[in-house]
Amino acid sequence: MFRKLLLLGLIAVIFISCEPKKMKSITPIELQETMKEESVLVIDLRDRKSYAKSHINGAQHIEFTNTFQHTMEKFDKDETIILYAEKEDEAMKAASVLFKEDFKLVYFLMNSYSSWESDLNSITYEK
Repeated sequence: MFRKLLLLGLIAVIFISCEPKKMKSITPIELQETMKEESVLVIDLRDRKSYAKSHINGAQHIEFTNTFQHTMEKFDKDETIILYAEKEDEAMKAASVLFKEDFKLVYFLMNSYSSWESDLNSITYEK
């Protein structure tokens, strides 16, 4: 009887610890708070021209192209990564690629970059 309970407990622990990864969204306000409280890697997936025109302070520019996966190999897979693009589904696709490569903490900005511009207006303008 004791062995059965022990075995059931062990199976439960394994099942709980193997929780499937989920893509997580983050609002502009949550992103702003997260950036204040912890070290995060913010990645702008838009084209070079859009990034040069305006971007979130501290964001790195890495376009979502066929070299994206290779470029991301240099980053720590345990680091919190927040992605944004021109369209939300592009950021979701990039997040999916990172999950397949075992990145643990990946978020995408809800409603794309335009939500950041309209909600917070906290962007960098470069000339």
